[in-house]
Amino acid sequence: MVSIFYFTHFSLFPQNQGIVTYKFDSYGGFIMETELAFKNSVSLYSRDQKETKTKNESGYDYYHYKDEFYSYLDLEAEEYLISRFQDPYFVWLNAGTSLEEISFEWEITNDVSEFLGFKIQKALIKPLIDDPDNQKRKAIAWFTPDIPIPHGPEGYAGLPGLILKLEYPKWKTVTLTATSVSFEEIETPQKLDSEEIVEVSFIEIFNTNLIDKKWLKKQKKLLDSGE
Repeated sequence: MVSIFYFTHFSLFPQNQGIVTYKFDSYGGFIMETELAFKNSVSLYSRDQKETKTKNESGYDYYHYKDEFYSYLDLEAEEYLISRFQDPYFVWLNAGTSLEEISFEWEITNDVSEFLGFKIQKALIKPLIDDPDNQKRKAIAWFTPDIPIPHGPEGYAGLPGLILKLEYPKWKTVTLTATSVSFEEIETPQKLDSEEIVEVSFIEIFNTNLIDKKWLKKQKKLLDSGE
């Protein structure tokens, strides 16, 4: 049976705060650690990718730009915010919207397994925005109903359980896999506070090649001048 789930409500869970650590595998053998902090209805996912060069098993070199990525979600306030700092732009990009403006449409399958001691279930997502340039937002998620909070990494959320794994049909080599889930008391996550932000569309934050580079350069000059 296939079902579809949207953001509707937040259910309080005794273990309602903590930190999830993920292993982020990218192309060219690049591996790093990322983190999701969650407390009640609020979560913050952070990925700080350093500038680096990797070599795959065939001996090919891969260059990875600096790419900081943050997704902030507040279900009660219905606020969803994505921030990104990526070379060669050298400027923060910001895309924010309310949950009502985003189609978090998941198809939950009957495929189940076990991971890190939790029951996990497979779900598929359609692009968050129906646009041919945003097809890469398609993803396969494995969430755990054992932790019924709708948070997840890389800007994905809205399932009736914490997302522990992410895969991308478009990029077979890119995966996120939880390595630990720690329930501990934490401060409520805060969204990014930066004065050097250029506002872009939701699609552009994930597809930076769509941004007009001349326009972006002009916006950066305006920020640098303080105007």
